[in-house]
Amino acid sequence: VAGILAMNRLAVRAAKISTVGERAIQEWFVRPLFGDPPAQEILYTDLVRVVAGTFDVESAMAKRLQPRTSSSNGTSPAKAQVTIERVSGTQMVLEVRAPDAPGLLYKTASCIAREGVEVAGAKISTLGVDTVDVFFVKAAGGAELSESSARSLVKALESELALLRDGAPVTLE
Repeated sequence: VAGILAMNRLAVRAAKISTVGERAIQEWFVRPLFGDPPAQEILYTDLVRVVAGTFDVESAMAKRLQPRTSSSNGTSPAKAQVTIERVSGTQMVLEVRAPDAPGLLYKTASCIAREGVEVAGAKISTLGVDTVDVFFVKAAGGAELSESSARSLVKALESELALLRDGAPVTLE
């Protein structure tokens, strides 16, 4: 969903995502980057194509997201931060704080999925030019996420964020 919204030039201001059984319940708060928002039919068609496997969001996003030129004022962007903390026996809280960028949420969610980690819920917030995205994560099948898997997830996200920023590595804490 995040990829489709980004492809249609919609900025995610906030989102609430939770799972109930095998279903994800998602509520997205978006605004167009410019102009009028796309018709709901366009978003629906794109989502159906993704679910059917006839639309490759990853390739489409790669074409859409061009490296941005560096800021002309010489200031560097805020450092991205990825942290993870255990909150119960089976669930951990993953927090990603980063300068907002087109496709950031899509890249973050895709990286989490590639690592084989399940998201039980999420709270997505864009605060001015920065994002604070919180994911409640666990291992596939609902099992406890091991400490080594948690460290691997953080490293993968740090690498993903480094690639997203201006096409060059960024400093991560």
